[in-house]
Amino acid sequence: MCCEIGGGAVSFRLLERLEAVGADCGLCCVDMPIGLADGGLRPVDLAAKRVLGRWNARVFLTPARGVFGCVDYVNANARSRELSDKGLSKQMWNIMPKIREVDHALRDQPRLAGVVRECHPEICFWGLGGAVIGENKKTPEGFAARVAVLERFVPGAADLVAEGLRTLPRGATQPDDVVDAMVCAATAAGLWDDSLRTLPERPERDGLGLAMEMVYRDGRASPGIVTGPDA
Repeated sequence: MCCEIGGGAVSFRLLERLEAVGADCGLCCVDMPIGLADGGLRPVDLAAKRVLGRWNARVFLTPARGVFGCVDYVNANARSRELSDKGLSKQMWNIMPKIREVDHALRDQPRLAGVVRECHPEICFWGLGGAVIGENKKTPEGFAARVAVLERFVPGAADLVAEGLRTLPRGATQPDDVVDAMVCAATAAGLWDDSLRTLPERPERDGLGLAMEMVYRDGRASPGIVTGPDA
């Protein structure tokens, strides 16, 4: 699911494949790991967990590249322990095909390098709002708290989220998915007002040259949504 902010408009659509990102897109922030460590844990995941503190379980630890060649969970879990001394969660195992797909797309489509970058919605909300939102995003309180942060950067955010839920195919998405997509888009819009930051500040690169980072937007450095031709 994709939210686009550009030319003063906000729209939602389902994006089946990363290759569908338009050539005119200035920045596409995706909630998916980019850059895989050869061994050990990604410093960016550990940095994000430190930021989230007591809510650090919202960030999954991304396995090393060598784990992605495993064909079943048992072998993948064992391989993960061998490469990083950490087991593999079932949640991570279930999203590994999507991570692999993103990794292949970035290798096969050089034009996407630097345009498609990793983010994490909870880190994005922390960056924009200046604090971690403690309430779970699937609760009414958590949903309202996140929309309140978005309203400061996307005027009418509540109505836009409701419109997105009305126009997207029924059952294809949940309210928190729409909110997450919007905060990713609001973060990408920071490209135009120089408020983008990275976690960690000096990201490492993996063996293929992909940056292991999460981008976020410093709300203190931004007057609000500033959009170029697309974001």
